[in-house]
Amino acid sequence: MMWMVLSALQALAPVTFEAITWKLFWNSSEEQFSPDFGAVCRGRLDAGTLAALVFEAEGRFEDTPQLVVARKGRAAWRISVQGRGAHAGSHHRQGANALVQLAHLLPRVAALTDYGRDLTFNVGTVRGGTVLNRVPHEAVAEGEFRCFTSEVFEEARAALRALEGRGEVASVADGFACQSRVEVLSESQPWPRNPGSDRLFAVWQRAAAELGRSVRAQARGGLSDGNLIWDVVPTLDGLGPWGEHDHCSERSADGAKVPEYVAVSSFVPKAVWNVRAIERLAMGSNIDI
Repeated sequence: MMWMVLSALQALAPVTFEAITWKLFWNSSEEQFSPDFGAVCRGRLDAGTLAALVFEAEGRFEDTPQLVVARKGRAAWRISVQGRGAHAGSHHRQGANALVQLAHLLPRVAALTDYGRDLTFNVGTVRGGTVLNRVPHEAVAEGEFRCFTSEVFEEARAALRALEGRGEVASVADGFACQSRVEVLSESQPWPRNPGSDRLFAVWQRAAAELGRSVRAQARGGLSDGNLIWDVVPTLDGLGPWGEHDHCSERSADGAKVPEYVAVSSFVPKAVWNVRAIERLAMGSNIDI
């Protein structure tokens, strides 16, 4: 898509193409947290940069295209529980079952989800124990939370950390209690709705109207590299082609479930739209994009 847009501008709008300093960035860390890529971008964006255009896939609401003006932030977390191991038959009273303690904690983590505030907590993996005849001495759960604003993000982190400390599961023999530890493994801050992204969306909205199309602004739950740069340069996302079934690799025999795909027919119309919008954005200015 980026090649199509730049080739069209070079061929059909050479004055605009030559007036602009184009800076292209590719992140090879697919689906990996990569703050180093954000640092690379931020180190090369300056006060003359008019826009950061992100070519993640276009969204759709029914048949209406959606461009991304905000994204949830994400924190990955780990809860580790330390208990006391014991023989499950001979010394069960001595044990403090870390898995049982973790089982007490996980519903409390899930209950932190608040759809009214666009805050979601997901328990992703759970592991613990060794063999069936031993009271488990440790257990670990990992997951994530996501939300759209920094305020909710900070509150969510604090609520998660409040689960740390002495647990209610303890040895019957002497009261030795399980202990829980909460770690935040990585963070990608939210990209909230903001005037810079809204101004860019308005440009693409006008270009869509000129082409006889409509478009919606989308706040998307998934992350992109836009989360890493929106606060230093106006950013618009979803400028790539349209597809569906993100991250799905399964196909059912009846065809009801198909893997991730991109619609080939969406490339040319989207490229035309992007070219029209970039021309209007750049008109009359010597700028970086």
